[in-house]
Amino acid sequence: MTMTPMTMTMALAMTMKMQQHQRHVSSDGFEKTTCIKRLYRELDEIRRNPPPNCGVESHMGDIFRWRAFVKGPPGTAYEGGTFKLDIRFPKSYPFRPPGVRFATRIYHCNVDSRGAICVDVLNERWSPVMTISMLLLSLWVLIGECNPNDPLVTCIADQYKSNRKEHDKIARAWTLRYAKEEHE
Repeated sequence: MTMTPMTMTMALAMTMKMQQHQRHVSSDGFEKTTCIKRLYRELDEIRRNPPPNCGVESHMGDIFRWRAFVKGPPGTAYEGGTFKLDIRFPKSYPFRPPGVRFATRIYHCNVDSRGAICVDVLNERWSPVMTISMLLLSLWVLIGECNPNDPLVTCIADQYKSNRKEHDKIARAWTLRYAKEEHE
């Protein structure tokens, strides 16, 4: 079969279009551009209209890595603290949740010593309609309202249930030691 100039041009155009498309699709098949556009849009929105007691920046210009902060809720053992969070986005965001860890140490039954967080919105309750602003507000609520019935650190959860006064005393001490703003 001989190719005419027209079929050669069409074949070349189709090949170029396929190559261009492949550059924007990750190995798991998700559109990278969808993820990147969403991240830039959310980052811009948070900068213009930050959620109360929260903030975020991209980490050294890497749109897939953010550094966020959440202030300790008033009237709690965490009041006066500023808790830093590291957020890493998968290429499949927003269809998969980001990885979030506390970078600041916190005495909390739902946060382990490595900063891992036990909260349903980062797992089974994640939805593509969830935004990082909504996630930060959920974490702000979690800081102030421990969930001892679904802990990562059982001994802290047990203390929270059996001796709340001692729990809050230790949580306040950790907040003063690790999360005061002068440590920023």
